[in-house]
Amino acid sequence: MTAKKTMEGCIVYTPSQGDGYLGVIRSIDVHDTEGWPFVVKHASEDIKKLLKDKEKWPVTLIEFEGYIDDTDGKRKTENIRLSDKEVPVIKGNIAKFPLSEAEKHKYIGLIKRDNGVEYRFAMKHMSSGIHEQKLLKQPDKWKDVTVTFEIIDDMKTAKVKLQSERVWFGKGQSFYKLIFTGSREETDRIYYDILEKLSEKALEERWYYGSGEKCEDTDSPSAKIRKKFPVLANYLNHTVAKLQSEGNVIRQGNKYLAFNTGLVDKQYRALHCVLEEKEKYHKFLGFGYSGETGVGKILTSNFKEDPKKANYFESPEDLIYRYDEQHKAKEVFANYDHIIRERIDRIPLHFWEETFPGREDIIRMVRMKSFDELSKLVEHDSKIQRDIQKELENAVKLALKKIEWNFKTAIPMWFTTEDKLSLLLPLALCDGENVDLALVVDYTEAERYQGHTIIPLEWAYNNARLITRPDSEWLKINDIKQVDAEEDNDE
Repeated sequence: MTAKKTMEGCIVYTPSQGDGYLGVIRSIDVHDTEGWPFVVKHASEDIKKLLKDKEKWPVTLIEFEGYIDDTDGKRKTENIRLSDKEVPVIKGNIAKFPLSEAEKHKYIGLIKRDNGVEYRFAMKHMSSGIHEQKLLKQPDKWKDVTVTFEIIDDMKTAKVKLQSERVWFGKGQSFYKLIFTGSREETDRIYYDILEKLSEKALEERWYYGSGEKCEDTDSPSAKIRKKFPVLANYLNHTVAKLQSEGNVIRQGNKYLAFNTGLVDKQYRALHCVLEEKEKYHKFLGFGYSGETGVGKILTSNFKEDPKKANYFESPEDLIYRYDEQHKAKEVFANYDHIIRERIDRIPLHFWEETFPGREDIIRMVRMKSFDELSKLVEHDSKIQRDIQKELENAVKLALKKIEWNFKTAIPMWFTTEDKLSLLLPLALCDGENVDLALVVDYTEAERYQGHTIIPLEWAYNNARLITRPDSEWLKINDIKQVDAEEDNDE
């Protein structure tokens, strides 16, 4: 056994909260490019609490003893505990964007650190400063411009920004960034209180998936948001970004800022949010309608008119799936190659078990989440590709029959990464009744439907809720299981 060495790093992966399961720590040492696996039972109680709050992994530094076991040559860790230091800034340069011309619509690229290790990024995780400077469109500048980022999973990033950028300003920012005080913990507490106030004032609605998770007294504010208001938090963030892109977040002088939340109170009066501008952030004042006590009087005293709600479509016709001359739902032309090769990780385990019984190698890869390995296997096996495509095509045909029976089957959604309206079609891959995924389709200028990608039902609901509360038999918030989306909404 090599000598034990005290090391520092951040948790990037853990498949379970059980004591017997392995997670992965990535060292902050730029020369150490491999992860350090750990067993949960070797972690302190503080670390076990941390495992339940994934959002804090990138910003929480931990210490551990690392060594190489002579018996099997594998890396081992012991005595995993919290550090009293802050996570050092991770720096790098944009190395590639997009990954390939065929994948351009996904807005995925690579960032390379000084040690040569490359990390995937999603364009929507880029800061407003990077967007404003159009850095992604200027590859000749990549080597000269340093960016900082967080590692949110083994090789994935978030919060990519210019090294000198102030993160709370910029166009198209989320609501969270508007209220960001400079302290994430403080902002999380404020944000949770804001979401609670909005849910109480607005028309009653369920803002969490399935049966929900019980909030504990020991939960951090970010954990409470994830458990109690995951849909509302997503809604408010994306609504503010959309309103800013339309110029509908209204400023009055240098003091107040207001916007229409798109929600209504119990008497169906539009609820507006009012904030007070501070030097580095915006202080939340409240939700209300013009004329009422409090923020209502601020609105009528300082704003000539009420802010407009976000606009997601030009015509109501855009919200409905088109039919052909025979009154049949129009055919979908889907990008099956992209779905099978690039979104294979979104296809559920039971599909593989039922479609490929006896293929233990495939089932093992899915259970172990070895999707790169699975993608390569599928790419070199045309029969597997044909079998998967056949099942997907059958699911699409069934979805079109359901649309012909009930036009509400196709659900409008806002495609946030593309900034456009799309429709969602239900894909029941196995039994025809239980919907597993949603297919994102667009109506083209040639009056045909293009199928772009498949997304989990949680993402589908989030994107659809931006426009309105889904009214459909297949996309019900009660039936949706919340998942940890590795790339959020990167379709």
